[in-house]
Amino acid sequence: MGYGLASKFSGSKAEGGQIKIYLKMALGVNSVRLLDRSMDLLEDAEDFLGAALDLFRAGRWSKVCLCAQQCAEMALKAALNYLGVEMKGHDLGELLRELSRYVEGLEGLEDKAKILDQYYIPTRVRERFLQRLR
Repeated sequence: MGYGLASKFSGSKAEGGQIKIYLKMALGVNSVRLLDRSMDLLEDAEDFLGAALDLFRAGRWSKVCLCAQQCAEMALKAALNYLGVEMKGHDLGELLRELSRYVEGLEGLEDKAKILDQYYIPTRVRERFLQRLR
């Protein structure tokens, strides 16, 4: 679990929010670095990339788009988390803008993020479901 909290919370049903509150109290609100999940998020990004490549070879285009978007989202969140920034949401543009506050040279990725963002919702919802709504 990290930060020496395993013994404090083992056997309890402590949620992530309770752990964050404990960290804030123990270390001070401004000095707390939220649980470092950057490596886990990066591994998730790599898994989504591998899935996207497999789906690409199989010709399952909507799922390729979904996995590519998820890969980018997890990679951006990994970088942000490493810097101590925790962001929610799926908007790659927002994540990229936040990361650009800390890292230079990301301007060329904005257009690519917009393309992936356009595919996020449509690829999560089956076309048949959308047809029923029309």
